[in-house]
Amino acid sequence: MARPDKAAAVAELSQRFTSAGGAVLTEYRGLTVKALKELRRSLGEDATYAVSKNTLTAIAAKQAGVEGIDDLLVGPTAIAFIDGDPVVVAKGLRDFARNNPQLVIKGGVLVVEEGQLRRAPAGRRLRLAPGHDETVVTDLRRFYDAYGTVAFDNFPVRGLRDAPLELG
Repeated sequence: MARPDKAAAVAELSQRFTSAGGAVLTEYRGLTVKALKELRRSLGEDATYAVSKNTLTAIAAKQAGVEGIDDLLVGPTAIAFIDGDPVVVAKGLRDFARNNPQLVIKGGVLVVEEGQLRRAPAGRRLRLAPGHDETVVTDLRRFYDAYGTVAFDNFPVRGLRDAPLELG
């Protein structure tokens, strides 16, 4: 039998998944309480940011009909539930991550019909990439042009800090 406090936490998370316009999962390892407070402030009125236990999040997501986030629930997880404009929230996360490299954006989902969270359709992604040295891009482009069968501009080059954020 589930403990009442855990059942209440699952019910609250499930309700947030159902009512929010979207959700972005992040890893906050290494961030101080002061930095987390600053992150919450940078998201403004458009989102709420809460630390969550992975097992309870998985149960709540399943109850809310959100699929495909189990692989993101590794390590310390916090969720930005989007209530306003997802682009404003994405920019807030991006700007905060530029100054605080400990924040890792794992991924997210976005509402696409009648209040139900669905996985973002393939090909529609909002990419939050950190700044980079343009010479690296030039070298990669040359490599793909010479050896690849996929054009560089159409291939999502991924790293730990610049994985595409699926918001739809």
